Amino acid sequence: MKSVTVWMCVHIFLLLLDESASSWETPSALSVSLASGSPGSPGTGSGPGAQPEWVDCIQASDMCNQNAYCSSRYRVMRQCLVGKEKEAMLDNNRECQAALEVLLVSPLYDCRCKRSMKKELQCLQNYWTIHMGLTEDGDMDDSSPYEPVAPSRHHDAFRLASISSGTSGLILN
Repeated sequence: MKSVTVWMCVHIFLLLLDESASSWETPSALSVSLASGSPGSPGTGSGPGAQPEWVDCIQASDMCNQNAYCSSRYRVMRQCLVGKEKEAMLDNNRECQAALEVLLVSPLYDCRCKRSMKKELQCLQNYWTIHMGLTEDGDMDDSSPYEPVAPSRHHDAFRLASISSGTSGLILN
């Protein structure tokens, strides 16, 4: 419940920050993210032929690197997570907090990796750069860096289970 409350507070803060940033010369990260149709924004992943609600973390990193503001915040976040004092850096360093808040609305936040993909290690590093900053007290229960498993795969497993259970009653000579 604590993480839900924190999550809601972060979103409210980001919306307020976006409103105040709208008077600045450069567009805010939230405006850029929504304009680019980042994963997780309303309208993605619905209907046939629509994009999935997640993007590959390698692609998300490339997308972030094309945006100078996102790219600089991503570099800051990586520096915040290096070293023994990462908890203190994330809690007390205003720059680290600002970087994390920007990256929450970037494609990197909703990215996932595919098992056995060509650059799986790099993909996982990109994923955990964001999500290590979000975990409180090592709570990673609902975090998975991998793409969701398609429901059709479960169907095959149940079919095989029923086939194998049907053979257990046979007497072999």
